[in-house]
Amino acid sequence: MKKIVAAVFVIVFVSVAVSQTVDTHKGEVPYTISSNQHLVVKAHINDSAGEYNFIVDTGAMTVIDTSVVEALGLKKRGMMAKMNSMDMSGFRIENIFCMTTFPLRMISEPELPIHGIIGSNLLERFTVVFDFPNKKLVFSADTLSRALPENSITLPFEKHPINNAPIVSFSAGEKVMKGMIDTGQPYPVVFPLKDFETMNNSCVKDAIQSRGIIVKWPYTKPSHNYLARITSFTLGEMTVNNMICAFGTIPAMLSMPLIGNEFLSQFTMVLNYPKSEIALIPADPLDFKSNRAGYGLKPDLKDDGTIEIEGVWIGSPADKAGLDAGDTITGFNGTPASAETYHSLLRQLYFESAEEIRIDAAGSKGKRSVLLHKEDLLKPEA
Repeated sequence: MKKIVAAVFVIVFVSVAVSQTVDTHKGEVPYTISSNQHLVVKAHINDSAGEYNFIVDTGAMTVIDTSVVEALGLKKRGMMAKMNSMDMSGFRIENIFCMTTFPLRMISEPELPIHGIIGSNLLERFTVVFDFPNKKLVFSADTLSRALPENSITLPFEKHPINNAPIVSFSAGEKVMKGMIDTGQPYPVVFPLKDFETMNNSCVKDAIQSRGIIVKWPYTKPSHNYLARITSFTLGEMTVNNMICAFGTIPAMLSMPLIGNEFLSQFTMVLNYPKSEIALIPADPLDFKSNRAGYGLKPDLKDDGTIEIEGVWIGSPADKAGLDAGDTITGFNGTPASAETYHSLLRQLYFESAEEIRIDAAGSKGKRSVLLHKEDLLKPEA
């Protein structure tokens, strides 16, 4: 059934065009970062009194939740709905067609419910500046080249035929590849899992495997992932040595390397969609971490409200403490684990500055409580 849905997605993606009515003024839109590490903006839909939360994801299509469609009485046609207008901090966009079938519940959270996604098939109307240092987006209908600092990386991109996402050329080691600019995924780069063996013989410097799943997308069923360091990553005139990357099963219709926020957020990124040009203005100084510290586990909220460990990195603190994929997390730092506390757990695992966390778990080895300390997940560089 999921394969059928995915196939319908492709047909609709290719066949539906987004209206080109735009406002010509500029707009600055602040964003927040969710516990799932997504960029989230607030918007009024059709001049609604309340605001709705949308993820800004250059690697996705534009989506709206069916609950919003029903609440606002939006016009529907098949799997599509139409927003007459979207107002983000005073910047107004009109005539927007959205998918309604993406499972947004997987990325929503109690404190920050997600009502939709703003994808490249909407962003492509504008030049969009991703001002990562100041956590804001700047929209403009200006398509003219602008003055950029001399150290900017400027290069052309092509648009993905399905979702219009920007695709750029880069090199991993000596291999030239094409990758998608994807603000919807947090890793610096994610490579298709099928490429691991080939790359392991060429540019992978070090790697660890997971038991269970750490990195995944809807409608995919990976058995495991890899976290790795590649010898070099070259984009334009810039080369980063020993770049951290992950390997995962990416949906077939989008299956290519994904360049994500741990890389992009080192820059102010200018996506000139009308001219198919990207500019990356480096932060000062650039700070690409040579390793990735963490506890080494990925929790997953199940439909019944329990929290299950979906995967652990082999050799990580979680693995060495005896936690495993399939174990149930019953508490953390003295807090009972539940649907209501799940996103607090994510924040403590991935965002908090604390160097340790206590995990209470139950599984095939019985009940236990372990204190995990953050460690580098890959071997330190020689």
